[in-house]
This record gives sequence, structure tokens and C-alpha cells, in this order.
Amino acid sequence: MGHGDSAAVVEHGASLPQAAAGLVDLARFLGLAVILLALTWGRWPDMLSDFGRELYIPWQLAGGKALYRDFFYLNGPLSPYYHALLFRLCGASLLALVASNLLVLALTAGLIYRLILEMADRRTAQIAVAVFLLLFGFGHLENSGNYNWITPYSHELTHGLLLALALLALLARDQGQVRAGGRFGAGLLYGSIFLTKVEIFVAATALVLAWLALLRRRRLQALGVFLAGTLLPVVAFGVFLASQMDRATALRGLAGGWWHLWATPLAGQFFYQKLAGLDNPWGSLRTLAAGTASALLLAVAAAGYDYYRTRRRSAVLAGGVGLALLAACWLKLPLPPLLAGPELPAVALAGTALGVSAICQTTREANRGRYLLFWSVLAGALLLRFGLKPRLAHYGFVLALPAALLLLVVLLHRLPRVLAAGYGGGLWFRRLALAGVTVSVGFWLVLSLLCYQAKTVWVGRGADSVRTYSARWDPLSFGLAQATAYIARQTPLESTVVVLPEGALVNYLARRQNPTAYLSFMPAEQAIVGEAAMLAALQQTRPDYVLLVGRRLPEYGYPPYGVGDFGREILAWVYQEYDIVEQFGSFVSLYKIRHKEVTWTK
Repeated sequence: MGHGDSAAVVEHGASLPQAAAGLVDLARFLGLAVILLALTWGRWPDMLSDFGRELYIPWQLAGGKALYRDFFYLNGPLSPYYHALLFRLCGASLLALVASNLLVLALTAGLIYRLILEMADRRTAQIAVAVFLLLFGFGHLENSGNYNWITPYSHELTHGLLLALALLALLARDQGQVRAGGRFGAGLLYGSIFLTKVEIFVAATALVLAWLALLRRRRLQALGVFLAGTLLPVVAFGVFLASQMDRATALRGLAGGWWHLWATPLAGQFFYQKLAGLDNPWGSLRTLAAGTASALLLAVAAAGYDYYRTRRRSAVLAGGVGLALLAACWLKLPLPPLLAGPELPAVALAGTALGVSAICQTTREANRGRYLLFWSVLAGALLLRFGLKPRLAHYGFVLALPAALLLLVVLLHRLPRVLAAGYGGGLWFRRLALAGVTVSVGFWLVLSLLCYQAKTVWVGRGADSVRTYSARWDPLSFGLAQATAYIARQTPLESTVVVLPEGALVNYLARRQNPTAYLSFMPAEQAIVGEAAMLAALQQTRPDYVLLVGRRLPEYGYPPYGVGDFGREILAWVYQEYDIVEQFGSFVSLYKIRHKEVTWTK
């Protein structure tokens, strides 16, 4: 075992058995999570974007509707149907979903702890879990509140990464012995990942290829058992979906994002080009190079300082280290010295090289090397989604997580070991690296707390209560909160509401159904479906109310919704058929249909 250097660990000068040390660490993590939960309570989601879908669709599925048949949905079916089952058992509520996500968070933290123990040591594992909780689990690294593990914009990401880490744990333990049960279980995990999100499945596939490359015996037999496990959840979900809809729709749903990626122009949208840094490739490459050079410069400076503190003292060197540190920080401004994002692809490559090197050494180091190699492969494959623009914010709350924790393993364990083997050093390097990590975590933590503390306005009731920004900080979110309260109080319970261009959280909190299959009329969905089809759905269902949100769309290359060409036909129909009944600030307006045809039956 990677952490099996001794049967006990030292805690404040006293020797503890490994099991007791694990319980001590568990208590610490639990205490940290409780503090973060109290500081952030109710402030996790975003009123406007994405997360409302994560509540609304399971609520509707629990009531008897079917995914893909009744809803346009871009991802696999695993997460929505799991949440539908949760809502059937516990009742539909935000609190039930948060409780489930806290369980996912705890399981992920436990896997991170165990896997990094295999790659490094207990102290590094402790720091990694703390960073996971502070920056990723409860992080709020930008204004939008969708990018955390408590209310993620897409549960397919958090569920998928949890499954991928479990897959890594099983595959890294398989060193060629005949373990049919473990391989079948790994296949089950891989098949389940296919039912989540494309980018997680791609990364899991890279992990499986690394496992196959390291198998030396009975590779075909191992692959056969693995694929048998893979097919089971995929076929089971395929049969289930086919029982609720026509086979073509079921197959498209089962394919999840793959269908939309290959059969539609989704990938070429300006939004996705911008996210990947392809709208300005040379600028993105410069940022990537500067971030990588900065991290490398910091590491070299810390190694130089460590060498001279260990072997000799030099005032000249101290001055040189200071200049190197200043230069490195200047290259990264306004980002923190570490855990910024641009350095992460180089970290994944370094982790892969260190893992391959360790596999060729002693048995204990080879075992560590397998875990390190597999983790690095997973981290690097997930970073592919970012293209030239890797970062911790936005999708980084999941996709950059393995690479960010790998950075900790490299800086706090692997490189100090290399220095120790070279000249007996490494202690001062680790201290300086820990200082850099602490400063960087502090930077992101302050940013998160500022965002959380700005959310002071309650919306919803009881187990569905959330807090959003005040009018001073975000007039649009505040307007949505007011609109949600108004719709819940002033409209009939059976009335239907469509929020344009997005805002399904309003539907869920007010418990008003959207009669169309579309919860979002944003550019991505419109590029796939077409504005004409969306307009036809509105004309056919004629919702009682339409809530117009003047959302800005610079990330899509459009002016605010309602200005310019985007959504022009839909808005023209709304203005023709509906009258405004209430205005909530400058950005949110509620419209009511002028007349609605009623079909009388005997």
C-alpha cells in the first residue's frame, strides 16, 4: 500500500494505528464540512441558470412524465431518474436533493482521501480533502452559484466523477490477478458513467485504456468480463426507456450528449469556442504559457532555496529566490500563485511521467506509481474539455478537480521525495509549496465568501428556501426572486408558466408547470432544435404566463435577450398574444395570455 510504510502514524508525538488515524481525519473533515455548511446555508444555487432544471425535471419525472419523451434533455438518464426515485421516496424538495448531494460529497471526499494515501502520505491526503471541500465542494468562485457540489448545474458531472474515482480505485488495484468480481464491478461503473456526461465518459475511457496497457496476462479475458459489466446498466436503461417511448427517442436519449455532439452544430457554438479559448487562440496560448512558466519558476526557486538551506547558506541565493518568486507572481496576476488553472495541463503531464517512473521501481513504489499514473490520466483527460483555457471556476469545480489535487501531490510529496533522494533535502521545498497552496486557497476562499455573503434575500418556503442576491448586487436575480413569490401567490395553482430564455427554478419554487418540452430557450438549445420548433411548441401549448428575463448573453455573442435577432420570432409572438401584468425591476416582466381557447366536452 502507498501509505503502508508503517502500521501506525504519528499524531502530535503519539503513535496511532492507521484505523484510528483515519477516524481522527474523518472527524476533522466532518467539522470543516459542518462549518462550511453553516456559513453557506441556502446560498448555493443560482436563480437564473441551469440548476432549476436539476429540481424541475426530477419533480416531473416523479409525477409520471418521461425523460426525452416529455422533455428536451442533453445528457444521459442516470442522474434525473435517480433524483426522481429520491423525490418519490422523500418528497420533492431542495433539502432532499441537498442531502443526497452531501452524501455524494462525502463519498467523493472519502475516495480522494484513500486514493491520495495510496499515491502520497497522510498529510497530503488531509490537505487534498480540505482543498476539495473549501474550493470545490462549497466553492463560489464566480457570481453564478451553479458551480459547487451542493447544487451543481449538472449532477451528471458530480455523479460521473464519483463513479470515475471508484473506477480508478478498482482498476489501480488490479495488477493482473484474476479478479472477475472486481473487473465486472469496474464494468458496471464504466457503463453507469456512460449514462452521465460525455466528458466524464471520455476521461473514464482513457483510464480504462491505461489499465489495459498495464495488464500483462489474460487481457482479452479481463476485457470480456469488464465489457459484460459495462453493458448491464446501459441495456437496462435502454429497455426502461423503450418501455416509455418509441425506440428511436429511447436510443437518442440513451446516447445522451453523444447524439447532440455529432448530429447537431452544438460544438461549433461561440459559447463553447469561447470556453475553450478558441475565440482568441494566441491569447489563450500566451496565458497558458505564462501560467505554466510561473508555476515552474516557483518550483525551481523553491528547490533552489531548499538546496541551499539544506547544504549551504547563501545571501545571494536568498535574493535570487525572492526575485524569482516576485517574477512568478507577476506572471500570474490577477490569479493566485498556484491553483489558478493554466498550470494544470503541465501538472497532468508531470504526474504521468512520475507515475511511469515509479512503476519501474520497487514493488511499493510501483504500487504508488499505478495510482499516480491512473490519477494523472484521469486528470489530463478531464482537462481536454477546457481546450486552451483550463481554470478552477465554471466547469472546473469538477473537471479541474483531479488536476488541482494532483498539483498538491506533486508539490507536497513527489517532488520533495525526489529532492530527498538527490541530496537529502525536500523539507524546505515542501514548506514553501504549502505556503503557496495556503495563499492560493485563501485567495479563492475570500472570493467565495464575498459571493456568499452578498446573498441575503430569501425566496421559496420551508424545505425549498434559498437565498439570492439583493437588488444592489444583482438586480436580475432579485427580480426573479420577486417574480417567483408573485407567481406562487397571485396565479392559480394549475396555471402554466414559461420563463424566457431560461429560469426553471422559478417553475419549481412556485410549483407551476412549463407545458412545453423546453426548459431553456438559450442559444445552445435553439441551435439544436431551431427557433421555429420552439415557437411551434409555445403556440401549441399556449402557456398562461410568460416571464421574460432580460438576461445578458455576451458569452454567446448576443446582446441581452429581447434585443437583436436572437429569439425575435418567439418574442414577437409573445408581444402579440400576451399582455404585461407585472414588472419586477428593470429586467424581469410577467405577461399573461389575452385569451385561451377552452375545449368543452360532454
